[in-house]
Amino acid sequence: MAEKCDGQFLWVRLQADNLRRASNQLQLQRALSKTPAGLEQLYEREWESIRTNPTVDTDRSLLLLKWAAFSIRPLSVSEISVAVLIDNELGLPVEELPDEDDGSYVASDIRDHCGSLIEITKDDKNLDQMDSMTVNITHFSVKQFLLTHVFSCDGSLGLNTGLLVSHEERQHDFLAEKCLCYIFNIDIWEQNSLTKGGVNLQTSLLTYAAGTWDKHVCRASKDNGDIMELANQFFQDETGAFDAWRRWTNRRFLGHDNSSELDENDQQNRLSYSMALLLYSTTEYLLSKDGCDVNGRGLFGETPLIISCRENHVENVAQLLSLGANTSISSVAGNVPLCIAVSKGHIEVVKLLLDKGADG
Repeated sequence: MAEKCDGQFLWVRLQADNLRRASNQLQLQRALSKTPAGLEQLYEREWESIRTNPTVDTDRSLLLLKWAAFSIRPLSVSEISVAVLIDNELGLPVEELPDEDDGSYVASDIRDHCGSLIEITKDDKNLDQMDSMTVNITHFSVKQFLLTHVFSCDGSLGLNTGLLVSHEERQHDFLAEKCLCYIFNIDIWEQNSLTKGGVNLQTSLLTYAAGTWDKHVCRASKDNGDIMELANQFFQDETGAFDAWRRWTNRRFLGHDNSSELDENDQQNRLSYSMALLLYSTTEYLLSKDGCDVNGRGLFGETPLIISCRENHVENVAQLLSLGANTSISSVAGNVPLCIAVSKGHIEVVKLLLDKGADG
């Protein structure tokens, strides 16, 4: 065992279940003799076991591993159970959701589909609740194994760094698209408002999808026109889904509902959201539209210029000023762009504002 594990405790831990089945020393020795040395060979054997198991849905295994390995943060069992069901055309097939009181069964099913490539940790207080169990890949090396052996287009081994990055970007393409499809569904937002304070598995992915879709977009392939088009469509949405998302976003960061501090008129401008989230393609798209408002308040009740000054986005500031952005409009808190730029020490932004005659 010492020779095969090569000093890696993880190798021993991953083999614990297999070795535990041995009832005597002879069986233990046989089990060890069949166990591959090194982590990569161990992962290969585990994936082959999953792939060839007739009782396992390999497509489901791939989806679970994709979400577990490339999500921005670890997902709960309830979140990942919803995530793997999202269909780009049909939305979320509610009839396929597991029962909310079947936490132990659902967790067991995930383990059956992913083997030792994932682990599920439990909250000590609510052991069998799906939102209290978290799904993680077992080790960061699992992610690289998946990129080189499972999710590479041609299954080639020994991929160089550039190809690894490209393959990882494609995984973020996939997750960005799923998150956008989910939050683009107005029914999800309506269900969420109806079950506020309660439990609804259908809406359990909302906090993750609404809060991280933009991060997946920023990590996705820069040449994926479908993702950019979907993001642009979301920012042009008239069904109410975008408005529900922007209210959720402002409540999340400001800690209040639409009170007098930030009423509807102070959070309407969609351009400020795309700029704050660094969605450059969507920003260009919105600026190209006739009647684009460069002075209206949006995210946090701030104008696009204020957001760009605070975040030191020099190119955005220059573009907004060239389009006639008003340097005297203050934030809800009463701060004008020049004061914000000076307080942050953004020298280049200060110069641009002063050249336009801005004052504090």
